[in-house]
Amino acid sequence: MIPDPARHLDAIAAALASRGIPARLTCPGTPVLTVSGAAAGPDAATVTIHADPWAAPALALNCTCIWDPAPGAAPETVAATAAGVLAAAGHPARPAAPAGASRLAAFLRRHPGWSAFWDKQYGVWRAAEDDPLSAWYTETPEPAAVISYITAHT
Repeated sequence: MIPDPARHLDAIAAALASRGIPARLTCPGTPVLTVSGAAAGPDAATVTIHADPWAAPALALNCTCIWDPAPGAAPETVAATAAGVLAAAGHPARPAAPAGASRLAAFLRRHPGWSAFWDKQYGVWRAAEDDPLSAWYTETPEPAAVISYITAHT
């Protein structure tokens, strides 16, 4: 028996809503759940999730993420975002490699104006300059990429 895709997507929408993320479920034909980021225009993001109609007897979902980087977005920012999405999709809740964490910690001791942490849910390092007026931020699964980013922006 194939589970009810609309009900399953509705449960996903409810879980997103509990995190403060609005979603819209449309059900003409194949049910589709659409999640849009708060921003419109440059830097907007949209995720669509729909049931794969050929995946019987089990329910399988297809998920498409569309992100329009702001004009002039740095290549490192675009690459880090793509890497973060791929890491989250392929390796949820994974621990940071101890060697990479040690190397990054040693590097950050020499760069006190920056902070970084391992986001185990998405499998990425998140790093930002400690200045509240700064927009310098990166996320990537690779500690070497964080070090390169901070070095380029210091």
